[in-house]
Order: sequence, then structure tokens, then C-alpha cells
Amino acid sequence: MKPSHEEIILQKVFRRVLQAVSRPGRTYSVGVQHPESDRWSSLIHVLRTVLDHEVTFCVVGDGTGKELERMIFDKTKSKAADIASADYIIVPDGHSHGEILKAQRGTLEYPDLSATVIFSLPSLLLKAEGKPLLAFTGPGIREEIVTAPLKGIELRELAYLKEINSEYPLGVDALFIDQGGRVMALPRSTTIEIKEH
Repeated sequence: MKPSHEEIILQKVFRRVLQAVSRPGRTYSVGVQHPESDRWSSLIHVLRTVLDHEVTFCVVGDGTGKELERMIFDKTKSKAADIASADYIIVPDGHSHGEILKAQRGTLEYPDLSATVIFSLPSLLLKAEGKPLLAFTGPGIREEIVTAPLKGIELRELAYLKEINSEYPLGVDALFIDQGGRVMALPRSTTIEIKEH
């Protein structure tokens, strides 16, 4: 049976997410453009490729969490759960207020039983000014990627990711999605260093 137009789009989105995971710290377009007024479209497209009725999610750090929860359930049939047991943690406004520290980190026997944290940001192209630099190293990165922090995500969220992933292979994978249809990944195998100027 021939795939529908929507299925073809979602397959393309999923391939770009996999590409981002295999090349951490680099930004890729998922190929779906949305009007700026449609705040959640890119996020929902990516969530439709990774969520289904067999996994759970939690929305943290945003005043419109219940509205977003309903939208995610309607589009994916994934059920909301508390942060300590959720398979996917969605941070819609760039700050979880430390809540991601409660995320599942897997076990030594089953490190893959960990959560994935998904940050939704206005733009992955905008960099914060006057901040320390970030350095990423690890599998999929040749030598080192050095960049300014992304505008719209609090620096402490990256410090939380560094702390959560300090006992690799335990930890969480992180995805960053913006309203322009771009995605970047920092798997738990990626080392995050916060460098002072």
C-alpha cells in the first residue's frame, strides 16, 4: 500500500532526527516549515515520529502544559506520566527549573531504559551573547564542537544535562527542536563542557 503524503513527511522527519542523533551538536532541518504563529507544529511533527500508545511523556516548566499535553495525546495517543517514570520529557520553554534531574537514567544492565528530554526553542540559530562557551565531544563528533549557548535555553539546563550524564552509560538523550523546523541532538554519550571565556 502506497504511503500517504503525511506518512512520507513523518518518515523524512524521523530520518532527520536520526541524522541529528548520529551527528551531535549539529543542526538539521526536518524539512517541515510552519508559520511562526504555529508554535508547536515542529515539536508535534517530531513527537509523532517517536511517541505512540506504548510510551509515556511528561510536559514540564510551562504554564500551558495541560494544553500541550492534550495536543500531544490527540496526535500520538501517548499517555502523560509523572516525570520520574516518563519515557519522554518535553520542556517547552527552555527551562525545567531542575525538574529534568528527576528523569529516568536507566540501569547498568539496561541503560536504554532512560528518558529522552526534548527542548522546544524559538530558534536553534540564535546564540546567547556574553555567556560562557559550550564544548561538545564524544561519538559522532570529530575532535570538538565549540559554540555559544543557544538563546532561549537557560545555561543551567545544560549543566543539569552534564550532571545527569556524568555516569555514562547512565543518563538521558536530549533533543532540541525549534519553530523553524530544525533539530539538534545531544545523546547521553556526548560530553558537555561549559567553558568560561
